[in-house]
Amino acid sequence: MAHRRLLPENKGLYNVNPLYYIPKPHSLNDGIAKNLPKAYKKYYEELMQKPTAVHHIPVKEKYQRDPETGVVKRLQDDPPALIYPKAFHRGLWGGAAVIKGFSHPHLKLPRIPRYWIPKLEISVVYSEVLDLFITTAMTKRTIQLINKHYGFDHYLLQTPACDLRSDLALKIKRKILLSLDKKELPHTDPEKRDQVYNTYKHYLQKYDSEYIQWYGLKIHEAVQKMNFEEEKAQGPIEPLKHLYRKELIQELVDEQNQKLEPQEAASSEGTLSSIFTRLNPFKKSS
Repeated sequence: MAHRRLLPENKGLYNVNPLYYIPKPHSLNDGIAKNLPKAYKKYYEELMQKPTAVHHIPVKEKYQRDPETGVVKRLQDDPPALIYPKAFHRGLWGGAAVIKGFSHPHLKLPRIPRYWIPKLEISVVYSEVLDLFITTAMTKRTIQLINKHYGFDHYLLQTPACDLRSDLALKIKRKILLSLDKKELPHTDPEKRDQVYNTYKHYLQKYDSEYIQWYGLKIHEAVQKMNFEEEKAQGPIEPLKHLYRKELIQELVDEQNQKLEPQEAASSEGTLSSIFTRLNPFKKSS
C-alpha cells in the first residue's frame, strides 16, 4: 500500500515572522458554543486528543543516526489520511477508519486513487450495566479489544473518547455512566443489581456528576441542553394568551377611567357653583 498526503494537516498558518501566526479555528470559540460550561469543554478536549494509531506505526524519535555511516537523518511520521463516514458513527469500528490513498501496481503505470475500507461483520455485544444486547456492525479489532478488556462495559469505560469516537459508542458509554451515577440499573433482581454496581462503581472515581451530565454530547446537543437549563432556572414560562389578556384588561380599565374623568370634573363644578349661589347675599329672591 502506498499513500501520500496531498496537503499538510492544518495546524495553523505560519509565515517568516512568527507574529503572523493564524491559529486553527476552534469550534468552542465561536458563537453561543463559547458559553458552554467547563465540564463539556473538558470532555471536548478528551475527544479531540490524538487517538491511538491503528493503521500505521508512529515514529517516536525525530532523528536517527545511521550506525554504519554515522549520518544523522530526520525521520518522517506521515500517517495516512483517514475518513470517518456516517456508517462509522452507526457501528463499533474500534478506532479503524477508511484509508484514503493511492495504489501503484506497476512502476510504468500511473498511480490510482484508492480507498481501503475495513472489513465489517454484524455481531452482538452485551452490556451488563444496561442489561441490553446490541446488534451492530463492528470490526474484528473491536471484538479483540472487548475480549482484551474482559467485557463490553469495561472496554467502553476504560477507553477514552478520542479512541471510541463513534457516536454509538459514546452514547452507550454516556448511558452507562448515568446509570452508575444515579444508581438506576435496570436489573429486577436486587442482588444482581448490587453485584453489577459494585463491579463497575470504581470507574466513577474518574468522572464527577457534572462531567457525566455533559459527556458524549455533540456541540449542538450541548447548546440545547445549556439553553434548556437556563430557561428552567428562569422559572415557568407564562403563556402569551395570559399576557395578552392582562394587556386587554388594562386597556379597558384605562379607557373606562378616561370616560369617567370628564363626568367627575363636571359634577364637581356643579356642586361648587350651587354652593356659591346659596352663599351669595345679592341673589334676588324668587
